[in-house]
Amino acid sequence: MADMKPQRPLTMCLSELSLLKLVSTGKGSKVFLAKDHDRHLALKVISKKQRSYTSINSILAEQNVLLQLTQQNDPFFPSIIASWHDSANFYLATRYFPGGDMAVELMRCRFFDEDRARIYMAQLIVALERLHSRRIIHRDVKPSNILFDSTGHLILADFGVSRSFDSHCLKRTETVDSGCFIQRPPNPSEYTATQQCGTPLFMSPEQLRGDAYSFEVDYWAAGVTLYRMLTGVMPFGNNARHKPDISKSILEDELSFDQSPEISISAKHLLRSMLAKNPSERIPYTEIKSHPFFLGIDWHAVETRSIPSPWMPYLPPIPVNSRTTITVEYGAPYPPWADPYPKFTWFSNSPVDSWARQELQDKKKNDKKPRSYCGLQFLLRLFWRSDSEREASPEAPLPSKMVHELQLSSQEQASFSTIFPSPDQTLCGSPSPLSSKHHYKVGSMV
Repeated sequence: MADMKPQRPLTMCLSELSLLKLVSTGKGSKVFLAKDHDRHLALKVISKKQRSYTSINSILAEQNVLLQLTQQNDPFFPSIIASWHDSANFYLATRYFPGGDMAVELMRCRFFDEDRARIYMAQLIVALERLHSRRIIHRDVKPSNILFDSTGHLILADFGVSRSFDSHCLKRTETVDSGCFIQRPPNPSEYTATQQCGTPLFMSPEQLRGDAYSFEVDYWAAGVTLYRMLTGVMPFGNNARHKPDISKSILEDELSFDQSPEISISAKHLLRSMLAKNPSERIPYTEIKSHPFFLGIDWHAVETRSIPSPWMPYLPPIPVNSRTTITVEYGAPYPPWADPYPKFTWFSNSPVDSWARQELQDKKKNDKKPRSYCGLQFLLRLFWRSDSEREASPEAPLPSKMVHELQLSSQEQASFSTIFPSPDQTLCGSPSPLSSKHHYKVGSMV
């Protein structure tokens, strides 16, 4: 398992990435399909303009949650590839899922049949169970945050308003396991929040009232999502357009199935159990799996993602060239000693290592083949020298480890020194603004 601790800050050039198309937009953020060499990724660009302290903390928390989930290599959540920031934006690069999201599919179909909704709901319950076992509340479960991978299985995404509880949030009497999982399901009374956040139509009554709440709000939102899947409409505030009207409907209106397609008795019972306005009257999450609505579901197959998908998404062709006219304002990179959020800069180790190892194998098979400019970027990352080493000997020869591993000849060593005559030279071909600290500027992401 790769080390998930924040890595040595590297500076990235956003201009080296090709933004192929706009995938979605949010409040102060945009998600692009981006290309880095031969790999496609989802790049979330979050503007720093008019960002409050609380808003920035939410961005840092989102990155932290993604790191936790990526560490476990959990297929129910998006894995983070890189995160960094400059003076203008925060950037989050994650795996790209070409199947789109459930909101778009519901617009196409209006509603799902019960067999299809049952499988989706089972996958969502497993995703929430795994998320909650890590002491994380999502707080924004809804169709537009449920993605499809290429095989039609669900991915729970967008942790922008999630809440992660660390060991300091526990009662003193609780014993915490040293791993990412706790040995028993978390007790909601030990993990509570009061912040109002999320999408109004999917918020629970206790959130709207400002009461303390816990993991059960995610199951309320999951119940709203199931109602939307089965009926094609919202259970509360379906015709409301403003938050006060939506809140009033959620707090006061009774759950009704009068204007919805005919659904089974077990589905209605589950929805009434999940959408009870009093949290103490809702079905406990430990009993949801055994509800008659899920009769016949192979939970092991759901957890291993071997259950057949009820629908194979259409995978649109990925554009070769950029099709977006939206411009992204580039900011200036921060020197390591002046970075206000140094822990936000993180790069996955394993892709760099695997790509570099493959390059080394290719080079050794054919010594006459010139070493690529792209490959040298990877090699610099592999043999990164510490700041103290560069300060002590800025003109030091190439590390012996590099010479040995790459089997560099004298001529190749000289060629390498010609391309990078001094630590002040950057990989982007221009003097680095950090030259006084001998800082290399990495020009593209792996």
